[in-house]
Amino acid sequence: MADAVSVLNYAIIVVAIASLLYGSYTDVKRRTVKALLFVPLMLLGIAINLVLHAPYIFIVWGSLIFVVSFLDPETYAYGIMAAIFIAVSAFTMFLVGYFWGFQLLIISVVYAMGFTERLFGIGDIKGIIAVMFASTLYTPLADSVLYGHFAYVDFPTSLSILVDTAIFSILFLAYAMYLSRKHGAVAVKGEPFAIRYDSGLAGRNEQAYKIGEKDGVRYMAYRIPFMVAILLGYIMFMIMGSPIFL
Repeated sequence: MADAVSVLNYAIIVVAIASLLYGSYTDVKRRTVKALLFVPLMLLGIAINLVLHAPYIFIVWGSLIFVVSFLDPETYAYGIMAAIFIAVSAFTMFLVGYFWGFQLLIISVVYAMGFTERLFGIGDIKGIIAVMFASTLYTPLADSVLYGHFAYVDFPTSLSILVDTAIFSILFLAYAMYLSRKHGAVAVKGEPFAIRYDSGLAGRNEQAYKIGEKDGVRYMAYRIPFMVAILLGYIMFMIMGSPIFL
């Protein structure tokens, strides 16, 4: 079984990086990520979790969260499902133990972050969920070198992935703040990094900005390509886990 686990882990790494690279490309170019891009990664995640005898409730519930991420994030149904996922995932910590329950809880929280797409786009959410689900029992390279093979871990990898992604996301947010200040930021309630509408600036890259009007002020807000942050976070996770948990 060790050989099968290693093959699946390497396949997951290749598919994850390929998916995140392509997603990053389309996110930077058009601020869009294909809806079905991370389905192969989820299928590999199901396969490796079955091989490693993960609790069925983890496999079924994790897969369900990914499937329901195809709901329109602007609807109340999405928000209601987020609340249900968080509640049930928290309860699973008593059913199948802290490790698996906490993994589901983190995945559920990520799902909830997609509600109304205020920060992360739904494509980003699908990507993070798929990476977390498929990497549940992955041992970072630094540990694998010590063990000589992929091994079980006792720390929820989903938290490491979330922290690593957050580190790079903060850098992107800082860059967005810099851009907004550079082009004359204006306070628009509920719209971070918004600046007054500039047809010349918007015309150079329409996909990079969200255009809207609020309180009589027409604005444009920089849309951050978070898929790149997810890619960088995943690479950091693969190599060293998370620096704050070393």
